[in-house]
Amino acid sequence: MKKSERIALARICTDLIKADSVIDVCEMEWYADLKERYRIIKPEETEAALLTFADACTTLAKASEQDRLQMLKDFGDLTLSDGFCAKQEALLMIALHYLLTDDDRDSCEVISIESPAVRIENTQIIYIETKHHQRFNSEIHDNYRQISKEAKVSGFDFIYIPNIAGHYKSTPSQLFHQVVSFIAPHLSDADIDSLVDHLSHMTTSEFCKDQLCNKLGMRSLRESNPALLLKIGDSFANQKLYTNFLKIDVIGSILETLQVFLDKLSRMESSDTMVIKNIEESEGQFLYHGFYKQLFDIYLLRSSVRSSIVINPFKEIIELADIHIPINGLHRREKALYTLFLIESRAGGINFNQPESVKNRESYNKRIKQIQEKYNRIYEWFGGEASKAPNLEQPELRRPMISCIKRCIALVSDHLHHADDYIVSKNSFGHFNINLEPDLLFIIDPRTEAKVPLFESELYKRIKNL
Repeated sequence: MKKSERIALARICTDLIKADSVIDVCEMEWYADLKERYRIIKPEETEAALLTFADACTTLAKASEQDRLQMLKDFGDLTLSDGFCAKQEALLMIALHYLLTDDDRDSCEVISIESPAVRIENTQIIYIETKHHQRFNSEIHDNYRQISKEAKVSGFDFIYIPNIAGHYKSTPSQLFHQVVSFIAPHLSDADIDSLVDHLSHMTTSEFCKDQLCNKLGMRSLRESNPALLLKIGDSFANQKLYTNFLKIDVIGSILETLQVFLDKLSRMESSDTMVIKNIEESEGQFLYHGFYKQLFDIYLLRSSVRSSIVINPFKEIIELADIHIPINGLHRREKALYTLFLIESRAGGINFNQPESVKNRESYNKRIKQIQEKYNRIYEWFGGEASKAPNLEQPELRRPMISCIKRCIALVSDHLHHADDYIVSKNSFGHFNINLEPDLLFIIDPRTEAKVPLFESELYKRIKNL
């Protein structure tokens, strides 16, 4: 067995032992036996404490089939060594079963994120998709009662975003505004109107991208197939608390995929006792518990957000749209430069270092000329005269502008998830870039005043072939 696999195995054993918050002597004896059999040494246990549960699962999923099946058996024996498999342990074992068996491992993913400010419950199964899938949405719409009941009798709530939006849409407008104003008194009337509108019209794909990806940091869900998502526990890695999720791709049908998961869980859990919540809204009441409360809290979250960026060159504004915070302190020249870096980062960034050889210098001069021309056009879109745009080839002009951008982003860094990704940085190859996904970048179209993806905009079309 490879060293990386021994470290991953130790990490997973630790999570299984701690899952039910009781460390039993039988578990410790079984773990000692596993360490001896797999030859896990103390330094490897130390390294295991730095891994997330998801990283450990990814490592073990690459092992040979024989090793995977043996480890799965060992994990199961460890879990049952104290004679009982609690729900928290069963959820972890479910994830391991999906990841380590050939029949399932291509249809699932374990995700570990630094624990968000919003508490996520492990009694919710959320349907997610990043693009509308007509067949699965029709299935849920036609069979929602059966799907919901199937989850409910196993102690889960099935969360379908269009139903949540429909609930909010049917809420009396005056009550809705009063409740939002009460919960978030810092919001302006315009902000309340925006929040009410978002909650009443949200789609599954918008929730997945804007809330799960941007605000909670689940980046891998940006291009997710239709799937079921649920929390399987919390664990510490590198002295930080992480929340672990299991994503199960929908195969065949929603109901079938759900039933397979619930059947596996029921075979693993030792207890057949569960709590089934059945709280419904009455007239004159507003639901503020469970997923309804979480959704509110996520929408109101203004820290640790993977925010999208919206550029409005005609109002000379660059805004972190998901938290409604503009990047202040930038002048026209820095705003145009930041926009240029956002665009050029898609192709690897910009290198201003002059090559030593004459042959390479000719290519460099041509490239810098193109970069300058693009910058001039962007500068013009921000209301300046192209002929008066700063010369980026001159370091005494370029460096203060980059420093200004870094300072201004740093001022809002407390609100951002991985704030360094928003800052212009220089990699080992000498390229300046910004490490943001293209689907986080938007610009206001001057003709329609609508928000459009940056790489589908009129500005990008005009400069991409320069």
